[in-house]
Amino acid sequence: MTESPVPPEVLTRRVMDFVRSHLSDLDLSERVIADNLGVAIAQIRDLSASTQFDLDRWIVAERLRLAHHTLARQGSGWHPEQSRRWGFGSTSDFIEEFTAAYGVSPRDWQRISAEERRAGRPPDERC
Repeated sequence: MTESPVPPEVLTRRVMDFVRSHLSDLDLSERVIADNLGVAIAQIRDLSASTQFDLDRWIVAERLRLAHHTLARQGSGWHPEQSRRWGFGSTSDFIEEFTAAYGVSPRDWQRISAEERRAGRPPDERC
């Protein structure tokens, strides 16, 4: 008996939910996602191809969003090894990706956010 494929919109939501709850897993991959969702890896790949959804880039973007949010709320003292907590295996990759995405380094973003809080303003989430 063959299992019927999961409809794309359902699979997309399940993939997104799974990824968001496993962002810190360094081994997060198509295979891990497929295995945990009980679908064939081909379904994950087909979903990415049919929707032009770059799963790997989206995972990085979600990890960066989490780091951006966390750093904005931390008082100070960002340490490069924190990047592993957000699923980045390399601190230099994290810094490079963060800076490219937000236009400031993680350390500068944390400093800017702290200054904004002290001034009674919410951090500019666009940075």
